[in-house]
Amino acid sequence: RQTNFFSRLTETTVKNRKRKTHPAGNNYVSQPSAQANVFSRKECAEIIRLSEFCKEQEGMAGNKPKVIRLTRDSRIRRISLTPESKWLFDKLKAIVIAANKYYNFKLGSLTESLQVASYTDGGFYDWHIDIGENEMSTRKLSISVQLSEQSDYDGGDLEFLSFDTRHISKELGTVIVFPSFLSHRVTPVTRGTRRSLVLWFHGPAFQ
Repeated sequence: RQTNFFSRLTETTVKNRKRKTHPAGNNYVSQPSAQANVFSRKECAEIIRLSEFCKEQEGMAGNKPKVIRLTRDSRIRRISLTPESKWLFDKLKAIVIAANKYYNFKLGSLTESLQVASYTDGGFYDWHIDIGENEMSTRKLSISVQLSEQSDYDGGDLEFLSFDTRHISKELGTVIVFPSFLSHRVTPVTRGTRRSLVLWFHGPAFQ
């Protein structure tokens, strides 16, 4: 006798609903959070200066070794943990701990180097998520810090597929934190240069 999977699934769902076994929800996990004026103008300039010690590279799409121009067009420089950059890592950790009070994820540590991404005229990053294969599979929270003055560029909006981002500030020093599984993009820059600091906090794999 053929089993009707969908009927069984429906029956199980109804039974679970009667038993009240459905876990409590958390609406925060479907949206980004943003806070303006977290980093000062001086701190943003220092972040850019720290990145200049590293050779500039083309941004990759995911963890693939080959750049995919149809998906992303940007340049990146990395910042590693050193005595000179420790203040930045410490501040970012404090920011994530505060933001995670809403998301309530089990977090580990910041295991990847920081990236300063630059988008010049025509630069963009199409729809994507930050979770991927191998070391990217344990990313939990993504962080983006605005390093450019809003008047320095046009376009280059950070948008989320399931959230209206028109009210997220593009001011210098703004921090945006969001679950790494949210689909997002950077729209094409039409004038000037957009710079942002991006990083990811890891944790145990989602269950």
